[in-house]
Amino acid sequence: MSKCRGCHFTVTGVSPTHCCHGCERRPGNHGPMCKQVIHRPHHHHHHHHHGHHHHHAHVHVHRTPAMPMLTGVWMADQGASNQTSIAQAGGNITCTNPGQPWSPATGVVHANRTITFQTGLVGITGTFDGMNKIVFSNGCSWTKTA
Repeated sequence: MSKCRGCHFTVTGVSPTHCCHGCERRPGNHGPMCKQVIHRPHHHHHHHHHGHHHHHAHVHVHRTPAMPMLTGVWMADQGASNQTSIAQAGGNITCTNPGQPWSPATGVVHANRTITFQTGLVGITGTFDGMNKIVFSNGCSWTKTA
């Protein structure tokens, strides 16, 4: 489809260059055969949305279980003379007991409530019940008194 040379109408086939023979002879004059179709160039508007699709990654903060708090005085099951004080800083604990050859023992308490020692009680693991008792792999247990 091309535009008529004499006006804004489209060439519809009556004449190869004009919209109709009337316009071909005198531009702007249209005969009864003229379809008078306004010529519109086809502009294909491709809307390329340069999309700034912000994929907000929802960072799910996995709440770690509350760190077991072991600070306090613990009584070993052997008797009253075996009082152990635990000082905790973050996940690190220090156990002191003046009457024990292993004192002081330093270790780590894990979120799953297990305790491992780096010094003093090396090789022994403890399991905290979440309340007031620690049971050790060597058979001992400590009960929190304060």
